[in-house]
Amino acid sequence: MSNASFKLMIKNYFKLSTGATAFVGLMEPVDYPIIVYDKYIIEIKSNLGKCYQFQKISEDIFARSQPFGKNNYRSLQTFENVDEFLVNINEDPIIICGYKK
Repeated sequence: MSNASFKLMIKNYFKLSTGATAFVGLMEPVDYPIIVYDKYIIEIKSNLGKCYQFQKISEDIFARSQPFGKNNYRSLQTFENVDEFLVNINEDPIIICGYKK
């Protein structure tokens, strides 16, 4: 992985009351800067080879009030329909990865 790329290993996901899907996971590298869709090319990938490039996804910065303390989890949110990636997440784990444009 280059210095300009990141990988978020998804540990959990849920639908928010706003209709957005939130992904919570561990970031590699842990000190990666805040992710904003207009500065990165971001994809969701499954172990079985499914891949989708997000048009709009951003980090939940409120979840990072203490980003490097005991809680190393980070959260990304999108309004895009990625339900097909979530159906068999236990059998086909997913990651979100990206790099600077």
